[in-house]
Amino acid sequence: MATRRQRRRIKLMVWAVVVLLAVVLALLPVSSGGTRKLLVASIFLAWGGGLLLFWGSIVGRIAFLLPLAGAIGLAMMPYRAPKPERLQTVYTESLKRYEGVRYVWGGESKWGIDCSGLIRCGMIDACISEGWQTKDLSLLRTAAALWWYDASALEMGRGYNGRTYVFKENQQLNTTDYTKLHPGDLAVTESRQHILAYLGDKTWINADPKGQFAVVSKTAPQEKDAWFSTPVKLVRWYRLQ
Repeated sequence: MATRRQRRRIKLMVWAVVVLLAVVLALLPVSSGGTRKLLVASIFLAWGGGLLLFWGSIVGRIAFLLPLAGAIGLAMMPYRAPKPERLQTVYTESLKRYEGVRYVWGGESKWGIDCSGLIRCGMIDACISEGWQTKDLSLLRTAAALWWYDASALEMGRGYNGRTYVFKENQQLNTTDYTKLHPGDLAVTESRQHILAYLGDKTWINADPKGQFAVVSKTAPQEKDAWFSTPVKLVRWYRLQ
């Protein structure tokens, strides 16, 4: 029969495996609905298991109850009206931080990213940063929803469940009227297989699957870049209007 110490050692080993699983899932460049659910489940199991295992220690109790207290405190903060112009700036800066990241189909992290992943990750990062700084719970909820609900270029061009809208069609990035664009606007190609984001000053950023196989920024006009001469839909985030 296993002694009390042996049973605790086994529990610690199981808990360590769950923590390791959560870390691995969080670092995967490509995720799906299944891996997201598994990640959330492993995080809750790691937190609950750690709380039970280390309940006897004051330091352990504080370490595991503090995040819960912080989440409850944040949820009780008063609602603050978001400032689109501020979020717009944070969003474009977030997109720039992915420049040079290698192109990976289905990727959603700095380990590898694709065109729609770049657009979503930039907005997720911006909403977390701005939501945390302004204590705006609605932005944090937006970030969580964007992470949970994946979207292709096609879906973003169709409205992404009310998160985006088309404001111009049949445009070309080389010749469009840039006075009508705002930083953070999106361009979905006619094929609906690729998407770019506008940084301002006629500059666009995208995870390029054909040329450099990485996240790159280019300024219009670009005669040798097919993305700049193909018809596109111009799309805007509702959050940025």
